[in-house]
Amino acid sequence: MQGPLARLARVIRNIREAVTYQELAVENRYYPRIRISLEVDLFRKGRHIGSAVTKDLSLGGMTLLLDEPALNPNEIVLLRVWIQGELQTLRGFVIYTAEEHIGIMLIGMSKEATRAYFNFLKDMDIPLRWALDNNKSY
Repeated sequence: MQGPLARLARVIRNIREAVTYQELAVENRYYPRIRISLEVDLFRKGRHIGSAVTKDLSLGGMTLLLDEPALNPNEIVLLRVWIQGELQTLRGFVIYTAEEHIGIMLIGMSKEATRAYFNFLKDMDIPLRWALDNNKSY
C-alpha cells in the first residue's frame, strides 16, 4: 500500500519523463502562448513591407509565418492586425528570424492597443493572471 506522497512522487516522475529536453529548450518562454492565425500587415519606417500570419500569440509577443522574411533581428516594425473588431497597430521588435517565421517582442504600444490586445488574449483563455503573477519585473 502506497501513501499519498509516494503516489504524488510517482505522478511527478512520470510527468518529468514525458517532457523531453528538447521541449524544455525550445519552450523557454516568459508567457504562455496560444496558437491562432491572424492576418498581419507589416510596416517598417512607414512603408508597407508585406503581410504575414500569426502562428501564436502571448502577452509578450508573437511568432509570424512569412513566405519571405524581409526583416532582420533588432529591427522595429509596426504590425496592423484586427483585434476585437478594430484595426490595431502594434509595435514590435524582431527578436529572431528563421527560414519561414520570425519572433516578435511587443514594445511601446498605445494604451488602446495594449488594452485591446490584453482583452483579446484574456478572451482566448490564456492563463494571464498566472503569467503576470509569475513574471514580476521587480
